[in-house]
Amino acid sequence: MADEKLVGDIIEKIKRLYGNEGPFPQIKREVIQEYVMDEAIARVEAIGRMRSSTFTIDRYNRNAYENVIRWIHNDPEMVCMDPRSRETVRGNLKAGLFISGNTGSGKSWLLDIMSVYARICGFRMKIGDRIMSLSWTNKRTDRICDEYSDGNSIMQYKDRKIIGFQDLGSEPVEAMNMGTRLEVMRSILESRSDDDTLVTIISSNMRPCTEKFMNRYGERVDSRIASMCNYIELSGPDRRRTGYLDVVK
Repeated sequence: MADEKLVGDIIEKIKRLYGNEGPFPQIKREVIQEYVMDEAIARVEAIGRMRSSTFTIDRYNRNAYENVIRWIHNDPEMVCMDPRSRETVRGNLKAGLFISGNTGSGKSWLLDIMSVYARICGFRMKIGDRIMSLSWTNKRTDRICDEYSDGNSIMQYKDRKIIGFQDLGSEPVEAMNMGTRLEVMRSILESRSDDDTLVTIISSNMRPCTEKFMNRYGERVDSRIASMCNYIELSGPDRRRTGYLDVVK
């Protein structure tokens, strides 16, 4: 058919211009690396105890740690929660993570510990023709706002391939630089939501896809956050008060 020939010609021209990856680079994950969950949990717990001797994985946080382990290992058995319906759904291994929970539930610890775990496992991901380590730096959102107020650019947070934002929602709504007010984290998240080659990892006391979240970060971010991130909730008591950990964010 003429239409099929036309499409074939277009595809060939695109390949000549852009290569086999095409004009729209995408995230590609390595094949699943075999692992035993109990052994992985033991490694994660050992990492946590380097920070605090009382760190433990228990019935409150085990589900969250297990599914982040599955995400890191590119395991299709990973599940998360639909933030709108609150039903359990299959995880998206090319999307990031949104870890939510009450104060003291261990969200920031999870991001820090699992970043170390990913680094020592040596996992990689491919974006277009670039192969990079599946590990990340975690940055508190209030400190990002402080950097903006001090006159520093926030572009590194808009275009870094993979990054963790800790305590989203704890930062001021606006920050000022040279008389210019900016909703810093809203601007960063809006920019990242437009690029599906970026991996965004978040911890927050706020639940996404709620009226409160939309009012804070806008309809654009709210409508895209579910496709940007796998939503996982941490439950349980405030670990600062129960004494499970010496210090937990």
